[in-house]
Amino acid sequence: SLKSALAAPEILLGVFAPHCAAAALRLLKSYDLPIGAAVCDALLDDSSGKGSPFQALLLHGSKECEALVDELMAREPKLKAALNDSALIAALTPKTQEAALRLIEERGVEITDAVPEYLTKGTSSSVKDAGTKDKTWTPVVPLTALVLDESCASLVDVLCAKDASIKAAVKAPATIAAVATPAKAGIALKLIETYNIEIGDELAGLLMAKD
Repeated sequence: SLKSALAAPEILLGVFAPHCAAAALRLLKSYDLPIGAAVCDALLDDSSGKGSPFQALLLHGSKECEALVDELMAREPKLKAALNDSALIAALTPKTQEAALRLIEERGVEITDAVPEYLTKGTSSSVKDAGTKDKTWTPVVPLTALVLDESCASLVDVLCAKDASIKAAVKAPATIAAVATPAKAGIALKLIETYNIEIGDELAGLLMAKD
């Protein structure tokens, strides 16, 4: 039958992508298509190491993807269980900071011990060193990458409010020193004022070493 053909994994997986989210949602609702085990497993498959197809929908940010995610989770509990700290960790980048906020504030994903562990010790990313003329890129831990990006201020505030260890890491001398550059002065000042940061000997030493 047509319904059986449309429910085939190769068809559904072809449309369960951010650019096809609106069409996928119409297909699911119009034909009341089931989400079989094979489709569910494929949506959660991260064998590539670049994130699962379900994570791609979660992190995209469009209304169409959000609606499709809701529909998929309503039909398959296993997908709802994938709203966990792993999904949040994948979203903790400047590029996907809005998705991270939604996961915490709207979808109720908890900040487990794995989240601060990743933010402070995870795989380093690189940011452009605004203090140099040669446009060098400096490796930083994920938390510093968020702090250095002004668009991530709301996410950083939420993370600090919900986890004391993340707040402590944001207030740490090394973090403040990283943003204490002419280009990031506004961010540094906001952190100092928001978190009542004192310029102690350690921070003063790091700042002087940068001159």
